[in-house]
Amino acid sequence: MTLPAAHENLRLLVVHEDPTMVLFVKRTLEAATWAEVSGARAPAQAFDRIAVTADPVHIVLLHWTLPDFGALMLMSALDDLSAPRPKVFAFTTHWNEDELARALQSGVDALLSAPLRSSRSGRAARRFRAVGC
Repeated sequence: MTLPAAHENLRLLVVHEDPTMVLFVKRTLEAATWAEVSGARAPAQAFDRIAVTADPVHIVLLHWTLPDFGALMLMSALDDLSAPRPKVFAFTTHWNEDELARALQSGVDALLSAPLRSSRSGRAARRFRAVGC
């Protein structure tokens, strides 16, 4: 999926099992005024939101350590998506070598470390916009 022009807001979907964390990330990123943010607590809920083509999600901020291999399940489901696939930025507090390999092999577009900051997330989004992704 191509990201919208720099003057247009991005639509982000935060996927995290903790509703407090979803709300925190949502408020942090919306305060930066460069994104419209929605949240999902489970892979199935996230996939249902991503599949809505009338109002497409541009970037998914995916908590990589979702319970029950939820992040891998969502990445696998995105392979079968009929709509354009959003960019996926995975985040966690600690990336070990195995998790890095799994994330990259599954098709994650960017890796972030928690805690998420709007400036770091914004830089990653601007990099993708700059190269026309």
